[in-house]
Amino acid sequence: MKVENIESEWEKRNITDAHKVEEISDTYKSLGFEVLVKTYNSERDCKGDCDVCLKIKGEECKVIFTRANESNSDEDLIL
Repeated sequence: MKVENIESEWEKRNITDAHKVEEISDTYKSLGFEVLVKTYNSERDCKGDCDVCLKIKGEECKVIFTRANESNSDEDLIL
């Protein structure tokens, strides 16, 4: 599934390592959100705040986005 408008359709919720993605995603799903997980991209995800995640975890960083669940589906969208 190609997601085009991440910033306008999805809200960035968390940057975490790959080992915690499933647990955090499940928590957001249990609260009724759709979940999208993408690999960390410093241009999209950092915007000058800091680069600590990338320096510590490198390629293992994942970004969790959510949006209201319009279909009430329990599907994860992992790209």
